[in-house]
Amino acid sequence: MTKSELIKLRRTIIDDLEYVLDIEQDCENKAFIIPWTREQHVDSLANKDCLHFIIENAQSSPVGFGIIFGLENPNGNIELRRIVISEKGKGYGTASIVTIQDLVFNELKAHRLWLDVKEQNIRARSLYSRLGFQYEGKLRECIRENNSFESLFIMSILQQEYIGTTEVSMDKITIKRLSCLDEANLLDHEFSERYPWYRQSNYFHECLQENHEGKRITLIATCDGVLAGCCHLLYESDYPYFREASIPEIHDLNVFPEFRRRGIASRLFDELEMAAAKTSKYIGLGVGLYSDYGHAQLMYGKRGYVMDGRGITYKNVRVQPGQSVTVDDDLIMYLVKVLH
Repeated sequence: MTKSELIKLRRTIIDDLEYVLDIEQDCENKAFIIPWTREQHVDSLANKDCLHFIIENAQSSPVGFGIIFGLENPNGNIELRRIVISEKGKGYGTASIVTIQDLVFNELKAHRLWLDVKEQNIRARSLYSRLGFQYEGKLRECIRENNSFESLFIMSILQQEYIGTTEVSMDKITIKRLSCLDEANLLDHEFSERYPWYRQSNYFHECLQENHEGKRITLIATCDGVLAGCCHLLYESDYPYFREASIPEIHDLNVFPEFRRRGIASRLFDELEMAAAKTSKYIGLGVGLYSDYGHAQLMYGKRGYVMDGRGITYKNVRVQPGQSVTVDDDLIMYLVKVLH
């Protein structure tokens, strides 16, 4: 079957099912899927419309499994019914989706690959969007879980959309929280070397202190061990509406130019959105209004951020009709996103 440098797919056999059942029941996975019985998995192995496969790493050790349906679909529509990764944080999830897309479009010659994903599975939704899947709609509260209901997002990618979207960097990208003085000093040095507007100061030392106090999360991104950027989550925003509504704010996303277009910004957002979702239904951010912020504006829209409906602000004060303001970094539109 199909393989990449990082992973390969092979057909599941009966002897693999203990592994499959075990990782389905893992607490990190169970919340985002509806586990099958052993009998359901056995039946799928014999189903001609289904491909049940094991995901292995370069050492041929299992790191997950997947299931697709629609091999006999007359309309060329294939469903990614399930993908579960047991070895997280190593790039296997991204590599698996890329490899599945290659299988579906280049080997099976399908027209459309689609899936559903639970609304609260922010990490998966972000990954699918990054790899070209488009949001089609929402099945509202269609699954009963204990005493509540959950919604599903429907996402898909067409064959013509797949072409040219599969160049995914397999560089070793690591995301970690700012935790020590050496890291704060490194950030201070790199920013002062790269950006004329930044002057060496105690800013990142203060960020470190606020991380220790639980007021802020600062995430550092490295690519193959080299500092690539950072981003913050503020639990007490300077924007009055966010502060009064207790909406955490993503603040000061910065990926160094040579590391852009490698999915680092999306990885930082994935982690900060998951952190915010633990305490808040919403998350917010501010974005500048002139052309230098164009790429950021597009990215935020694709991730589901919408205007908060309170107009634009200058230095966090609402701009009134007829008021003259300078178009600079302090002229901001604030956006919000519903997390769950």
